[in-house]
Amino acid sequence: NIVNQLTKSKASSPPASVPGGEGVLQKGKSDAKLALIYKGSSTIHTEAEKLALADKYPDRKVVRMRTDKPCVVITGPYNKITPDPSFGHAYGTTISTYPKLKAKQLREGDPICDSYRVHCHPNGTLMCVADGCGWGERPKEAGNRIKDNFITFMTRNAPKVKTTRELTEQLVTALAIADYSTFYDKEDCWMAGTATVVGGCVMELAEPVGDKTWIVHFVSIGDCKAFLFDAKTQKVSDITNGNRCNLTDPRDPGGRLGPYTRDGGPDLRNFDVYSQLCNPGDIVLMCSDGVHDNLDPQHLGKVPVDLGMDGSSWDDVEEDIGTPAKTKFMDELLTQILTEDGQPPVPSYIVKKIIRHCRMTTGASREWMEQNPHGKLAHDYKLFPGKLDHTTIVAVTVGPYVEGEDAVPMRSVNPQVWPFG
Repeated sequence: NIVNQLTKSKASSPPASVPGGEGVLQKGKSDAKLALIYKGSSTIHTEAEKLALADKYPDRKVVRMRTDKPCVVITGPYNKITPDPSFGHAYGTTISTYPKLKAKQLREGDPICDSYRVHCHPNGTLMCVADGCGWGERPKEAGNRIKDNFITFMTRNAPKVKTTRELTEQLVTALAIADYSTFYDKEDCWMAGTATVVGGCVMELAEPVGDKTWIVHFVSIGDCKAFLFDAKTQKVSDITNGNRCNLTDPRDPGGRLGPYTRDGGPDLRNFDVYSQLCNPGDIVLMCSDGVHDNLDPQHLGKVPVDLGMDGSSWDDVEEDIGTPAKTKFMDELLTQILTEDGQPPVPSYIVKKIIRHCRMTTGASREWMEQNPHGKLAHDYKLFPGKLDHTTIVAVTVGPYVEGEDAVPMRSVNPQVWPFG
């Protein structure tokens, strides 16, 4: 774990331009190598200052998170730790919706390159989802390193945070550490993979803001998304509204950690911080694009006129018009998925229902490709809706976690909700 090296190394100090980087140097590195090591970290902090991310939202006092207490860890899909579905505070899973390969006991696109990690502490939660860009071992490794080092850094530094401004600064440094972790042990940085990421904290406010007593505060690079289910209104809202830079092309995530630019730095085009006031009982969702692309009206065969806009092609829609329309559609569809049976949503139930939606939406494409392994799937979202992908969703209940008080009814084992292992 690179964070352990950061805190234990006795090597010389790094350049002053890299906040939080003390002790990161490894013995025997040349000056040229050291310059490369700090390139990404410096870039991330510089961009955060340029965008004034720490000042984007009002500075609010928060209750210090007690990460020294025992916590529940939820992580996957590798070295998977998943609580029983009856655990009512948080849940997460990753699947692949790609077709199975007949010649092998694998799916196209294996290994899965998504990754997630959640730490449920007594008075707050740390959570992160990373989506390796592309297929293969390198993006898989990048995604796993990013979410592990992001959460490890925040576990050690969240207790220091007293305000949301300080929290933003710690989250930015966590991203810098996560970026460095993708290539720190490589002979050449281009041997590392890249990944998109969304990660942050659910914390209690020291002073209520109106009727709100908690806050979800996080950073994002790329097109992973976060949503909030309001337990009072029973509606879902996209906290990351507009974070995908390209309205019509899901292949462009808008940004990523790991070596991407000409000089080996991260792609920070849509680097941003997000914050949302909330209350105990609300539920925070974080997901990879394998989920929200299957909520996108375009991928469900809808055309602009179906959403009350002019035109029959999404290519003709301006981004400032199309993005709000797509967001509204996704929010309403997620709300319908979560509330259609009238049962109070809980994390395990939410995760399984959303995963079921993604599997069913992509079913026609997957079946055709399995029956025609050498054919080319028609680019027709009406005949073949959805997008095949690695698919990750985590759900966390806002509020304190008290051991033994979060059991929920096991209705989520209903085969109509989760008909798979």
